[in-house]
Amino acid sequence: MGAMIFHEFERGFCLTEEGLRRIQAIIKERIPRDCIVTYVVTRGDAFTYRTKEIDDVLDEVNDATRQVVALEVEAQPERVDREEGGAGEVSFRLMLVFRSARTSASYWEHAGCTLEIQGADRDAAYLMLSELKNYISSDVANLRRFDKSNVELFAAIIALVLLLTGVAVYILKPEFGAHVLAGAAQEALKSTDISEKLNYLISVEAKRRSLSGLAVVCVLAGVVAFGSSAVVSKTLGRFFPTDIFAWGKRKQKYDSDVELRGKLFWGLAVAFAVSIVAGVVVWRITI
Repeated sequence: MGAMIFHEFERGFCLTEEGLRRIQAIIKERIPRDCIVTYVVTRGDAFTYRTKEIDDVLDEVNDATRQVVALEVEAQPERVDREEGGAGEVSFRLMLVFRSARTSASYWEHAGCTLEIQGADRDAAYLMLSELKNYISSDVANLRRFDKSNVELFAAIIALVLLLTGVAVYILKPEFGAHVLAGAAQEALKSTDISEKLNYLISVEAKRRSLSGLAVVCVLAGVVAFGSSAVVSKTLGRFFPTDIFAWGKRKQKYDSDVELRGKLFWGLAVAFAVSIVAGVVVWRITI
């Protein structure tokens, strides 16, 4: 009994020279003797060609104008490969497709990696699937995708939380002020000094105004969070790219992006830590 298998990898891929050679080795080790491996390369300048040599693929300049946007790895009997269209029933056929997100809107509905295997030997087909799936999932298609809809949903949740926080602070600010200054209120009531009582009233009003300012900031931050989801999605795509053919010039750019991402991460972490410490110090001084 034969098998027809289709598998779509959920995560984004980063296909390097090492990864492509390893995939070639797995395929060649498992395919029948009468099968050959063929590569179909599509570039960003709309040029497409077929080759049986992996070095032809890896010798691509892969720069901005001639960037590799799709790669199909095919394996089937040589006699079928020579026929136009590859018509007819075959004993074995494998199609491993990598598609870049850069051109998904223009050429394909979805970017990513898919694997299709058709074989007369069911056990051999599933063994091939298992080996390729395990390797690609762990070493190639292992990049997290920042889907636009998920980013927009996250931004909407953050915006809603900030808006509700701002409204709650504004409505409950008298109670907040009274709670914060509870000790000072007791001292003011016990004191016979008019100036101390006036200072207490001034402090209460200052606290309430600061809470009003906090409420406004929360509301504005919520509006900004909701309106900037598209920018955030694009920024995440810039610093966390997926579906990459990482050889030639594209590898240099990818390595540069990863290095920049690391520097920005640590810079933001340090800035966040400093702001927290500064906020705590100012809070302790002003209370």
